[in-house]
Amino acid sequence: MLRTTKFALVLFAFLATIVAIPSAASARENSLKKGKWALQFKVNNLINLSSFQGSTLSIKKHTSDRAAWRLGFTLHFNVRNESTEVLIYSTNAPGHNDLTDITFRISAQKILYVNPQSDINFFWGFGPLYSYRYFLSDSDNKTSDGQFQQRFWREDHTWLLGLTGIIGVEWFATKRISFLAEYETSASYSERSQRVIRRRVTSGNVNYNLDTTNKLNEVKLSSSQVKFGLSVYF
Repeated sequence: MLRTTKFALVLFAFLATIVAIPSAASARENSLKKGKWALQFKVNNLINLSSFQGSTLSIKKHTSDRAAWRLGFTLHFNVRNESTEVLIYSTNAPGHNDLTDITFRISAQKILYVNPQSDINFFWGFGPLYSYRYFLSDSDNKTSDGQFQQRFWREDHTWLLGLTGIIGVEWFATKRISFLAEYETSASYSERSQRVIRRRVTSGNVNYNLDTTNKLNEVKLSSSQVKFGLSVYF
């Protein structure tokens, strides 16, 4: 957090210095032109590059010098199956612990540039956001004679629909490579449905056998920290 804050101060001071220095030369050449594409990456700790917008892929296309569309796409997929063995009242109970976690996220933003011919390019934008997550956890252990059993099963379905707004600044180091700082805020509505099964058997007697269903609706207004990125145009 401290390192990111220092980086923000240094970058903004650098950009402010560039703006403050008068120059008779023409504006720096850039790729804010109709038909241009760009891949965008997030800059971490001044060195590491990662996905921008929290996306696996972030790509931008200019429809004019002043306007562009940006698409962010994320797919997270995690499936795990493992064999387990636990002690239930000093009795070995073999079983399994399985996990499935799949997340899909897509966002689109219309980006507008205030003055694409300037050295420092200010922009703002807005657009929709949608995500869906499926989560399943299944853990079941029981003895061979069925006298002892311990089971936990949970399934979640979560979807989110929202609207994002951004404001930022972009500076071109070369015609095809630029650095940007961006702030984002979003408003969203999400819904989660969850089912949980808990079962425990001791000495052949069922201690509990619960099957519950929950539903959660949430309206949220949130904002992110300033993000720093790198764009490569082609």
